[in-house]
Amino acid sequence: MSDRKLERVSRSRPCPICGRPDWCVHVDGGTICARNESTVRAGGAGWFHASGEPRIEPFRPGRQVRQLAEEVVEVADRHFLAHNAPQARIALARRLGVTVASLERLRVGWNGSIQAWTFPMRDGRGRVVGVQNRFHESGEKRVMKGHASGVFEPFQLDVRDRDLVVCEGASDTAAALSIGLEAIGRFSCSGTLTEIVERIRRHRPARVTIVADNDDCGLRGARDLVGKLDGIALAQIRTPPPGIKDMRSWTHAGALAGDITEGAT
Repeated sequence: MSDRKLERVSRSRPCPICGRPDWCVHVDGGTICARNESTVRAGGAGWFHASGEPRIEPFRPGRQVRQLAEEVVEVADRHFLAHNAPQARIALARRLGVTVASLERLRVGWNGSIQAWTFPMRDGRGRVVGVQNRFHESGEKRVMKGHASGVFEPFQLDVRDRDLVVCEGASDTAAALSIGLEAIGRFSCSGTLTEIVERIRRHRPARVTIVADNDDCGLRGARDLVGKLDGIALAQIRTPPPGIKDMRSWTHAGALAGDITEGAT
């Protein structure tokens, strides 16, 4: 997708797939939608949909929103407390190179019926609104049907007089937690912007350090977030050194907490 001309969606020209005026981008030959999946992944920006594809109507539950929210929480808790979840977290920690404690704080569970780890996601008010599955065999990540995307946030987050680190995705968030940082994760480099801003507003950290992936999408998403945080929190952007892709790779290369939060761009 790197050779395609990009143009952000807007209210006057919304995404033809999800109908929304934010997150998605128009490209030559189609659209990259951040909300609705297709067979063609476009990195962290979303999924490519060729021109002419019909708009995908959003999921509208036939039950009360409160009841649906309770069901999402029940699903997340059930998998977190599953009898084989502790062993599954150990296996995932080894695979990702993070601590088991970081996965426990993120309330990572195990769904044995589909052989996938489960990651709860929260809305701007901190409510669990969705679960993302990470499949054991393929490593594919997919939000459960009918669930909303949101913020990956650890249990008992405390950023009073401390930096809050904002990462891309759950595994990078786990990596940050593993080296002693307090962190939350965006669903993607450009996704869940409103939810992240609201979580920051409510937590009121001393400073926000946004760790962007070492690519154009990551930097663009980080700059968008800095702009939205104007007047809310002091924010800075950090990217890994050349040759290092993301937060998790950075910690694998030996980065410590101070390497992440100091030396802003």
